[in-house]
Amino acid sequence: MIVKQSSPIPLFSRRFLSRQTFSVAEGRGAAIAYGLISFGVSALFSSAHALFGAYPFAIGYLAACSRRYPFALAGALFGALSLGPRAYAYAFAYLLLTALRLFFSYPRGQGRFFPPCAAYFEEEAPLRVASACVVGSFLSVYQLTAGGLSTASFLFSLTTIALATLSACAYLPLFLCTRTPLEIFLEGKGEERAGDGVLSVCLSALFFTLTLALRPFSLLGVSFAPLFAVTLAMFLPARFGALRGTAVATVASLGTLAPAYLPSYVLLALAVGLLYGIGPFYGLAAGLGLSLGAAYLVVGGGMIVEFLPEAVVAASLSFPLYRRLSSLVADTAEQTPAPAQESGSAPALHRIEMLSSAYRSLSQVFSRLAEG
Repeated sequence: MIVKQSSPIPLFSRRFLSRQTFSVAEGRGAAIAYGLISFGVSALFSSAHALFGAYPFAIGYLAACSRRYPFALAGALFGALSLGPRAYAYAFAYLLLTALRLFFSYPRGQGRFFPPCAAYFEEEAPLRVASACVVGSFLSVYQLTAGGLSTASFLFSLTTIALATLSACAYLPLFLCTRTPLEIFLEGKGEERAGDGVLSVCLSALFFTLTLALRPFSLLGVSFAPLFAVTLAMFLPARFGALRGTAVATVASLGTLAPAYLPSYVLLALAVGLLYGIGPFYGLAAGLGLSLGAAYLVVGGGMIVEFLPEAVVAASLSFPLYRRLSSLVADTAEQTPAPAQESGSAPALHRIEMLSSAYRSLSQVFSRLAEG
């Protein structure tokens, strides 16, 4: 049986931009909202410092991204403007990564070397990780050439290559998943779904990077990084359950780089997750009391300045949304097929098989690139 392959969409065309910017969304308004979120996340990742002067997270995000890629690329280029003299090198790296992904994902049939691809930026996972590794290596060579052979340049090179590759692996499940992050958030926390463990690791890495990227920002004495971490500690356990939500929120709170407050985030998340079924007010009240008490015991009176403002602001913003959360989940549950139906489990099983085969063939792709 011969299947006729559709002709590739031209890169510089209205149809290509429409497919990339308005795909996988519930209407034009939701597509624009997702695009702006992708722009903001990519811009924050581009300005997030890791170690030894390296900024590798935007490379991993661009390598993993498959939907609304133009927004992500624009956000990375915008965020690179804050890097000073290194902005040109990182901007060129992002453009190089885009060129590599366009080359790897050019719609083609069965080839001798590269696997077939149906559309741009939808190549297999190993090729996306390989692209991140290649671009990280380019930045390493640039640093060794511009900064000279030194311990600082060597550590920068190792950090850039390793974190660019690892972050691409960590972010990939969200873009290989058939569900959007909003759909993942609205699904029932008591339902066992294949692949939720992988997605939890992915969300942990994503939220950790966002918290790390928000550290330089503050408004009226309220720091955005702990504010974001406290908000996650309130929402994730209520949505995903006490254990899973607390685990993801704890990893995210590490991005604040304030280990003294780690017990406060853990106790807040556990209290919200365990008491949310009784009522959102009781979970928030008990969580705030325990977290503030832990901060006072560990840090002392300084917790009033460091932790209390973020906790109060996060609780004030979160409580009105808690009342709508149950109704949103109920509305989504009515539209979700029953777990006994085949349509509910087939996408999840297919997603796990795709992830397994993709990561299993990663070493093969690297060996092919080395031989080539």
